[in-house]
Amino acid sequence: MTLDVMSIVKHGPAGVDLFVVLSGFCLFWPQLHLPSTQWNWKRYAIRRVKRIVPGYYGAIVYAILLPVGLVICMRVIGHSANFQPIPSMGQVLSHLLFLHTFSPQTWDGITGAFWSVGLEMQLYVVFPFIVLLWRKVGGRIIVYVVTASVLFRIGFGLLMTSADPIYHFLFGITFIGRWMEFAAGMAAALAVCALQKNRCSVFEWACFSVFSICFIVVA
Repeated sequence: MTLDVMSIVKHGPAGVDLFVVLSGFCLFWPQLHLPSTQWNWKRYAIRRVKRIVPGYYGAIVYAILLPVGLVICMRVIGHSANFQPIPSMGQVLSHLLFLHTFSPQTWDGITGAFWSVGLEMQLYVVFPFIVLLWRKVGGRIIVYVVTASVLFRIGFGLLMTSADPIYHFLFGITFIGRWMEFAAGMAAALAVCALQKNRCSVFEWACFSVFSICFIVVA
């Protein structure tokens, strides 16, 4: 029996989809156990910044300086090597502010892998508004989120049929383009919480089943 490594590697991009689902579950899960008065919005923002910004900024510095360091090392040992263009100030600033995914000129200006961090920050910024709506409309927020994501994908697909493929990619990695996956995680959290309390409603089971299937199909 042989292991087909390439069959595993080709599914690598699905890791981001899985991350979005897990983010929806992990962020929404605490909200199902806390009264509204116990959720500190400021503490939430500070925790998100502490978890993302230091490592992300360090990765930016590393990605910029590594090619320079390699060229210097090669020249020191007597080999020829050419310096690569240094990212412009605009490129660096757009990455520092998590805005690089909104433009074809900046999304891969330092390294293309950083697009997932921009998506992550968008989801974190929008999540408090989801919580606010959830406290007003309950579990229906999952339906609203998925509906918004589906309409966005359909509308964008109809309007941008002849657009450069890069725009399809960039709009697909916005928070609203990935909301269906995020909602799948929320639905899972809602169903698990209801099961723990032995009162899982038909609506909660439907949310969990339908949107999990949607995620599998889309991913």
